[in-house]
Amino acid sequence: MVVEIPPELEREIEKAAERARTSKKEIVLSAVEVNVALPEKPWSREDAMKALDTMFKLNGPTCDIEQMLAELEAARLSDLPPLEDIS
Repeated sequence: MVVEIPPELEREIEKAAERARTSKKEIVLSAVEVNVALPEKPWSREDAMKALDTMFKLNGPTCDIEQMLAELEAARLSDLPPLEDIS
């Protein structure tokens, strides 16, 4: 099957693939699988708010993904020894 994707959506798929370190094909297949598996009724506003509330209570770290990836890449390329070699 061949699907034509608008250029602006193609760029978003490419970015998502880079962030996930996977192929564009996998991003598209994942999106299709998720959307096919969705229940026929969308979430109620109450369910969505409960999900957001739970997520915020986790208080997980947040950052700009592009900055984080750049920092990880810079660390990888630096000449610092691996953590297991530090005593």
